[in-house]
Amino acid sequence: MKRSPDTMLRSTFFARIRAAAERETVVSLIEGRTVSGAQLLHAADRVAAYLEDLGAAPQSRVLAVMPNCLALLVLYLACLRHRIVICPVSPDSPQQDIEYIGSVFRPDVTVEPEALLACLDAALDEAPNARAQPVSADYDDNDIFSVNFTSGTTGRPKGVAHCAERMLANAGAFNTQLGCDAEQRMMHVMPMYYMAGLLNTILCPLMAGGTIIVAPALLPRTALSFWRQVIDNRATAFWLSPTMLRMVMKLDRTKDSREYAARDLRHAFVGTAPMAPVLGQEFLDSYGVRPLQSYGLSELLLVSCDSPSSGELGSVGSLLQGIESGVAEDRELEIRTPYLFAGYLDPESGAIDRANGLQPFSTGDLAEFDDRSCLKITGRKKDLVVVGGINVSPAAIEEQLQSVAGVSEIAVVGEGDDVYGEVPVAFVLLEKSADEAQVLEDLRESARSELPAASRPARFYPVDKMPTGPTGKIQKRLLVRPVSP
Repeated sequence: MKRSPDTMLRSTFFARIRAAAERETVVSLIEGRTVSGAQLLHAADRVAAYLEDLGAAPQSRVLAVMPNCLALLVLYLACLRHRIVICPVSPDSPQQDIEYIGSVFRPDVTVEPEALLACLDAALDEAPNARAQPVSADYDDNDIFSVNFTSGTTGRPKGVAHCAERMLANAGAFNTQLGCDAEQRMMHVMPMYYMAGLLNTILCPLMAGGTIIVAPALLPRTALSFWRQVIDNRATAFWLSPTMLRMVMKLDRTKDSREYAARDLRHAFVGTAPMAPVLGQEFLDSYGVRPLQSYGLSELLLVSCDSPSSGELGSVGSLLQGIESGVAEDRELEIRTPYLFAGYLDPESGAIDRANGLQPFSTGDLAEFDDRSCLKITGRKKDLVVVGGINVSPAAIEEQLQSVAGVSEIAVVGEGDDVYGEVPVAFVLLEKSADEAQVLEDLRESARSELPAASRPARFYPVDKMPTGPTGKIQKRLLVRPVSP
């Protein structure tokens, strides 16, 4: 549906960037550049002109295989502002995945990173002169903005298409519920090609009128400098996965990090995977800030988030404005949301198979609500281990055993059994200084005393490393049972 550009959220979004014309809007620690709102809009328009010279037009498809960088952020804004569809891909993806994504997405333009960087450098060296509304701003409610391919944990990656207006509406609803405003300075360490690296850490802070601090993607080698960068750049918020949160705690060597966090860190958001309550409590005790766990899916965007005033850690908080939920008889969470994705890309034709917004979306997650109407995710439906006819949740086992001293990470899966059909087994990554025999005994004792009989892991497998995705989420399908000697 077409409306006046002035009534569209894209106009509101870019008006907020324009309002920060002289203020730093993006600070890129990767390139060592600080960009004002006026420069950002000018650069976005120049990059859009570069894309148009390559043949892009409104709703054309652009493929970008690029790492985290200022150029990718500006490319996102160019596409959003000029009605172009962007598909970001990690350059670290297997070549066969990159080729497959290209064959499904069918781009009209494939970005050459060096040419894009040259265009951006030239734009940032010029005096900014961006229009309030670009000539191409004949916005439509159904304009597609992004196609993000899922990690493919159950098979080939799926292309998930999202409408620009729904994404910005979701960002606005999240900001309103969590009190994110123009004072926010978001530390961005998520992979930019990942939805959390686009929606959570680019669109949300800019929709609030805030500032983004673009740091290198968080890895063990960069985690040592995380808190120094937070402090030196006066960050007031960050988004991390649970694995990332654990990493920046364990590798913290910055003497004033705890004092800074307790005084100046307003939001420590955690998402993309379940956070064990024991991890959240450890961060709260150490840094004086409650980590706020969110819930969302690639298809639904942000659905809910914990709040600083909630009770016990463990829930993912209240639903965002406009979202409705239900729990089926088998405890699967069903969601109705105005922020629903447009649909999946058909692998054969590349066309969008439109999602049915009239039906609730079955999330595949098992859930319950507490007496404060806060949502708690209790596991994945497909991950259930059926032990002699009893449904056992790996997430519940992991939550209990994660608190055992010496355990760094734990992943529970089902394994075939001649008697019960299936039994839970646990893969365990130990802390470096932990005594393996003692930790395994403590795990067995905790299971015996705290878990129902069917939920007690039949075996514990110590591992040297957990297979993880781009945000540190454990890829259970890649766990391999040790070969017996």
